Amino acid sequence: MGRLCVAQPFRQRGLGRTLLAHTLQSAREAFPGQPIRISAQAHLANFYRSAGFMPVSDPYLEDGIPHLEMLIAPQKGRALHRLKPAQARATEGWSTGRGWSFSSMAT
Repeated sequence: MGRLCVAQPFRQRGLGRTLLAHTLQSAREAFPGQPIRISAQAHLANFYRSAGFMPVSDPYLEDGIPHLEMLIAPQKGRALHRLKPAQARATEGWSTGRGWSFSSMAT
């Protein structure tokens, strides 16, 4: 999944949360036991936090938009907030078969 996007007239109806939940379920089934990494637009950090993602980087610019790298634990009981940012960044490249990667909503 490259981007999570809900058209303006359909926002605030829970569709983004539903789409994210189905995407996370598919990722966990495809790559069991792996954390999931996203590049989230910074203004959407709370949306992703509500799904269990934790920020693991300082803000950075991607296409001129502030983003955060965020991770979600692979299994219950493992808290990603205990990972150091350097450890979290070590997960980059998982979209090549060792895990799952997708970015956040486009503006």
